[in-house]
Amino acid sequence: MRLSTFTILLLGFALALPLQAHHIKQSTAKEMPVTTSSPKARELFQRALIDYENLYLERANIGWRAAVQADPNFALAYVFIAYNSTDPAEAHTAQEKAKLLAPKASPGERLLIQWMLVALDFLAIIRALVQADRTLDDVSRPDPRLASRQVGEKNLLCVTLFAGETEIPLSGG
Repeated sequence: MRLSTFTILLLGFALALPLQAHHIKQSTAKEMPVTTSSPKARELFQRALIDYENLYLERANIGWRAAVQADPNFALAYVFIAYNSTDPAEAHTAQEKAKLLAPKASPGERLLIQWMLVALDFLAIIRALVQADRTLDDVSRPDPRLASRQVGEKNLLCVTLFAGETEIPLSGG
């Protein structure tokens, strides 16, 4: 039940963000315009985008990585790497690089980069909440030998989380 609430929040958030773009003229271009100094990087990016749309996700990552090798200042490719990478370190590095390079991109690209960075932050919050929910579920499965202690730890964990504490005290034994 809680996950469906998060899904609804995520959907509402995703639908509300494009309202910020009402002042930008729509393009008549057949391909998405991208700010890069390298035609090779542009072609690699476009091919990776098609792979992503066809759910060839790792192939898309390979293409975006090649695009940023061809043009290390390609902000949009970095944000797509951050959005799609399964490696947290790579995703974080790409996210930081996209933030740094975004001001050099076109207004439309900056809007997309901003949206994707906000979505990444939102997804990180959702992941943390899901992990906290799993932790609470794990603690709530009492071991018959230690039932009262585990229930007490669950209550302490709930109080700690709702009080906004950053460190969660759990007994070690």
